[in-house]
Formats: sequence, structure tokens, C-alpha cells
Amino acid sequence: MKNLYNTLVQFGVELTENQLKLYYTPNVRFASSSNILASFDIGDIYNKWTRLSIKVKDNEVTLYKNCAKVGASTITGSTGPLEVEPGANMYVGQGGENFNNMFTVSVFCSPVVEGFV
Repeated sequence: MKNLYNTLVQFGVELTENQLKLYYTPNVRFASSSNILASFDIGDIYNKWTRLSIKVKDNEVTLYKNCAKVGASTITGSTGPLEVEPGANMYVGQGGENFNNMFTVSVFCSPVVEGFV
């Protein structure tokens, strides 16, 4: 999700050739740049179907690749609910005007797995 003016990433995931970045920019109205909350090396997934999952719980971000845990990162700073400003723009598969990375997205829902949440 990008702010009202499409200039900053307020909450989102950027997937590049071998890296996944999770963005969260609190107080986006006063921010001058997007904030990377966590970054993970995902190896070479070019032209390969790959299932990536992100879990954010308490002060930790965990990345799963093809259902296996591959990394975790501790969130520093304030804790609490992540808030998105009213009027924010949501993009799926690409980041809008200021981001050129595009990828194929398959969205699905799965039941909550005991111990995963």
C-alpha cells in the first residue's frame, strides 16, 4: 500500500531477483522515505514457482520459502498495530508509478495451521 500521493510505500513487499523486502512506514505524512522493516535473501527464484509466506507477530518478521522457515528478523521501535492512512493505494503484482519491479502473483487463502499463528 502506498500513501495517498503514491510517493512512499506505507506497507508492502518488494520482490527482486534474489531478495524480499517488507516495508512499513509509520506516520507516512511526515516521512521522507519508505522504511524497510525486514529484508531477506531468497536465493535464485527466477522462472521458478516459489511459495513465499511472511508472518509478522509481536516484534518478529519470519519468512517461509516453500513452507520452510528460512529467516527471521526482529523489529525495533514501537510495537502495536500497523496502521495504514485512509486513501492509501493498494497494488498487487507491481508497485505503481514509482516502482518498476513486476511479478506474477497467486493469491490464496489457507486455513490457520496450529502453531503457525
